Amino acid sequence: MEIIRDILKMALDGKTKTKIVYDTKINFRVFNRYAALLLRKQLLTEKKENRQRLYKTTEKGKKVLTQIEEVLKSLEN
Repeated sequence: MEIIRDILKMALDGKTKTKIVYDTKINFRVFNRYAALLLRKQLLTEKKENRQRLYKTTEKGKKVLTQIEEVLKSLEN
């Protein structure tokens, strides 16, 4: 759940795969697996811009991100 949260959080403003991978400290294989799920569930979009592929969190993804953060916060207490 934390990996999903981290990817969705990083992609709020639109980021490249490389930027997300390095900032979340996961590898490309892990990112590809989670990105495929998030794209399929329409929590993330993928768009080509200036010869770069950007991943951006959708409105649905933002709602899920808020829910994930609430769950993780409640587990800490």
